[in-house]
Amino acid sequence: MNKIKVIKLLIISIFTFVTICLVVFLGLPGKGSDVFVEVVELKSSHGKPSIFLKKKVWGMTSDNQIAVISGSGRKDFVPDLSNDYIYNGLSPIFYKLRNDSLEIYVYKCSAVPKLLQTGFKIIQIELENPDMMNLITNDNYKNKGMMVF
Repeated sequence: MNKIKVIKLLIISIFTFVTICLVVFLGLPGKGSDVFVEVVELKSSHGKPSIFLKKKVWGMTSDNQIAVISGSGRKDFVPDLSNDYIYNGLSPIFYKLRNDSLEIYVYKCSAVPKLLQTGFKIIQIELENPDMMNLITNDNYKNKGMMVF
């Protein structure tokens, strides 16, 4: 009877150990696997340098987001107040590109970076929540010639 109890205890222990190992190794994300980066290049119609919209989303539930307008297309970016327009939060960013003017429709405008050199004229338009919701509803932003980022 003792041998059977020892064998059952051993099997249960091995099963528990294997289950814990599977949860730890398969269930937890690896370093950097929960960070998503998107980069959109906007090209000038007059051959001037491109400008980039970049967005980084991270967190267990992807509930952290930062977006920037930058002169650099690097995916591994750290926002810089002197070189980038910076938008924090999960609100969408709508934009319209006309010739070399970039209209940005956001919930909260960014400070204008002092060192960003671009051939684009960047115009920030701050929208109240009802206006943002109106653009989102039924993809109304498309009817206004906008893109979403």
